[in-house]
Amino acid sequence: MCIRDRYQRRVRGRRSLPMDFAMVQMSLLLLPLVSATVQAAQPPSGVDIARSSNVVWSDPIWANDGSGAMPIGNGDVASSVWVDNTTGDLRLLLTKSDVFDEFGQPVKVGALRFEFDPPLWNASRPAAPAAAPDCTGDPSATFCQTLDIATSTVMIRTAEVSVWVWTALNAPLRADGGSRPVPDRRAGELHVNASGSFALRVTVEPYRVEGAKSPLGPGLCDPGVEHADVVVDASPGTSLEKAITWYHYNHINCTMFNSTMAGQGLDPAVYPHLPDPFCGRTWGAAVVEAPPRSSSLVSEDAGAALTSQGRTLSGVDLVVTLLTLPPAEGNDRIWLEEIVKFVRSNKLVASSADAACVNDAHGAPMDRSGSWQSRCATTWEEIMARSYVQLTPNNHMHNNNNHDRHHNHLASTTAAAQISDHANWDRYLALIQGRAAYSAIKFNGQDFTANLTGSGWDFRQWGSGYWWQNTRQPYYNAIAQGDQDTMRSFLDFYLRMLPYVVARTAAQFKGMDSSLGEGAALFEETSTQFGLYLPSGGLGWGCDSPVPRPDGASQNSYIRYHWTGGLELALMVLDQWEGFGSVLDLNKYLPIATAVVSAFRQRWPNLDSQTNKTDMWPSQALETYQCKDPRTRANCPTNSAPDLAGLHSVLPRLIALPASANLTKDQREQFQKQLDLLPALPTTNAANPKYSPTKISAYELSKTGPGRSNSENTAMYAVHPFRLYGTWKSNLSVAQQTYLERPSPCNAGWCQDVIQAAMLNLTDEAASQLAARAAAPPATGFRFPGFAQHYQDFEPSLDHFGFMRTALDYMLVSPVDDAERRLLVFPTFPTDRWNVRFKLHAALGTTIEASCQNGTLEYLNVDPPERRADVIVLNCDVPAQ
Repeated sequence: MCIRDRYQRRVRGRRSLPMDFAMVQMSLLLLPLVSATVQAAQPPSGVDIARSSNVVWSDPIWANDGSGAMPIGNGDVASSVWVDNTTGDLRLLLTKSDVFDEFGQPVKVGALRFEFDPPLWNASRPAAPAAAPDCTGDPSATFCQTLDIATSTVMIRTAEVSVWVWTALNAPLRADGGSRPVPDRRAGELHVNASGSFALRVTVEPYRVEGAKSPLGPGLCDPGVEHADVVVDASPGTSLEKAITWYHYNHINCTMFNSTMAGQGLDPAVYPHLPDPFCGRTWGAAVVEAPPRSSSLVSEDAGAALTSQGRTLSGVDLVVTLLTLPPAEGNDRIWLEEIVKFVRSNKLVASSADAACVNDAHGAPMDRSGSWQSRCATTWEEIMARSYVQLTPNNHMHNNNNHDRHHNHLASTTAAAQISDHANWDRYLALIQGRAAYSAIKFNGQDFTANLTGSGWDFRQWGSGYWWQNTRQPYYNAIAQGDQDTMRSFLDFYLRMLPYVVARTAAQFKGMDSSLGEGAALFEETSTQFGLYLPSGGLGWGCDSPVPRPDGASQNSYIRYHWTGGLELALMVLDQWEGFGSVLDLNKYLPIATAVVSAFRQRWPNLDSQTNKTDMWPSQALETYQCKDPRTRANCPTNSAPDLAGLHSVLPRLIALPASANLTKDQREQFQKQLDLLPALPTTNAANPKYSPTKISAYELSKTGPGRSNSENTAMYAVHPFRLYGTWKSNLSVAQQTYLERPSPCNAGWCQDVIQAAMLNLTDEAASQLAARAAAPPATGFRFPGFAQHYQDFEPSLDHFGFMRTALDYMLVSPVDDAERRLLVFPTFPTDRWNVRFKLHAALGTTIEASCQNGTLEYLNVDPPERRADVIVLNCDVPAQ
């Protein structure tokens, strides 16, 4: 098919005009000159772009259940920050990404209350002017609260007191007996600084009740009961005097892991290399004053409080150190020894690993001894400078009717602001929860669940498990945003799962004709954080199920043979390599990809007698086309389109990896053989041909199969996430027809329509859906505008605006995925509707910083410069030379 048929160009004031090959050649010829000539405008600062979405409140009038909080974090430690509207107290809910209770459930570390006198809020006095973006303005105003997106800092100003709450971006320091403290990545810090004239009392508010039934537990066979936290004695002369210290030691009723292992055919005694990640885990926090004011507060209430005892202070600097010890590193006694080191360090030195780290000549973090340390130190300025997107209305919108033009301009202005804000807020939320995290961001409530229902701070619908469909989305943006630290944390989470998944996969099919071994890994759709199915049959494997189950089928038919997420994960590993080029990263995470494709090869060893291609049956197409009965093809799909698309996407990339990849010759040959035997994607006749007479089908319809049981558009996985089709790729019209006839149109939550429209040159469709997503109101009951509604998850959810951001990335920079790894700039961005400035990252370590204003290219910077020839500008006029 010629390029004229495959691609249509959208130009200012016109719709769907053919773009012929001469135009493409012209754009390629002009590109080397663009960066040299279009440089009059200065690109914006990433910090300034982030701060354009700062959130300012002139009162704290909201419920006191945590739903009226501002979110802050450093990528590991996070906190909900709000002012109690009845007492005027500052309140914090503290979380850490490696904190799990005995049952594997993510829970809060604790809650803190800061009672200022005078209080931070008094409803009888006027609030600050709403227009004051940084809490400046009328000094007599009683309250103004700002969330600074660029530094993850909450600032509260009243007539008497100013308060700053922030998390230290880098790992904290602890005393080690040497001449200086050292960074410790098991810990994280939150700071509360205040100045003015006030008295202060700080208290910890333990909320776990000994013997109470856990309010969580969906997905578990026996959620068990809670155990209370321990508040440490702070009497004079003790090692933790003048500190609030509390911890939780997982050591009672530690049955969840062993019962889950045994229930899925894995005797824990036979697998000593698969340790229990929960039992013996100790976590907690300590609050202490930092220099230079280290004697303002004294302990009260048996260590549960710090107080100025009514004395007026001019300022206070408090450090909250959160520390987790995994089971292999000790118990509660050792945890206490370790936290004492932090408390002593914080009393002696200003805390933050920044002081202990410098950058080498290439900008890589190093400690002062010269040895490289991953994530040793960075700054918010560096993080915000990595990428940005800012939309404004196109002032030259073409419309002959002045009234319509004015109306459209207002709508465009509103949409541009909403899209820009949500792009900033969504990236911010991914950074503060995922940048240095032990676990993946929880899709159902994130770190910022609230007590909206009266079920407790930690309650979340769908429970403690990780649904791949819902968990993945923030990380699809990490590479484009240049946030490789966030991507590494995500891949580390699944790499830790890998040995558990390999063992579970072998046990799942033990003794069957298609038994799996040799390091095969089938990553299930609903998972515990250590890689096994959720125990409950309603969400996972099935309580008290026989092992192995017939045909290796989980009790839950929605996820029975649903392993497509493993192929997405494998593609992410390869995209991380292409995006950032780290051979160390490639070889670290490559075992994930090889284990996944090996599992798919072993799972379906048989060939179709007619085509001599792999016969992928019994299979399943996501949760929608299920395998109700693995014994008959009529009840179980053959050649699932999502799985085939994933293999067609991943296998060629594995084969093409350089010699530096840890792959043997036999592995490469096996991948090639697997690819050669792979059937083509199933297709069928279109019902209403517009773009093409054929479309992709969900599975091989000639083999019969089941009807729909859910609402995923399974055939569209060939577009996103697997990128077999797209702008400037072959057979675009087939994918467009498939999109046109998708059975479940949807533009909310994890529905992918907006991304697929952006990838399929459907500019108007993508722009409309983008604007509609950005206009969605925040999560019901929550005040922070960047939190998404429940949709298919649980509020505050992260998918809705995460998918919006992915679509926006593809509208601005789209990979051709050819041998040269060419990139299209503005491929489906409506330059006649919005202006845009952006900085994004792409394959081969490429960074693109560009601006299209009123349909004309303002500047284009490509780094490294030799990649300019592979960058093609579309839909934005290049100025005459």
